[in-house]
Amino acid sequence: MKSTVEDGLRILRQAAEQAARIRIELTDDYLALIAQVEAMPQNQGGVDKTERVNGSRRYLESFRNVILLPRR
Repeated sequence: MKSTVEDGLRILRQAAEQAARIRIELTDDYLALIAQVEAMPQNQGGVDKTERVNGSRRYLESFRNVILLPRR
């Protein structure tokens, strides 16, 4: 069966309709944890976040020398 743009758009419309019916409720404990994390000094505006960027870069660069082996 060949897919068309119309098929794709129809599927996206159906998914959007389903998503509109989903209700997510967050508990007070969870919201309190979010507020606690957001209030941490390292999460404030103007804080130097270059180490996070550098850490992410080092993590990605760690894959540079990986040798992929075929599955057995």
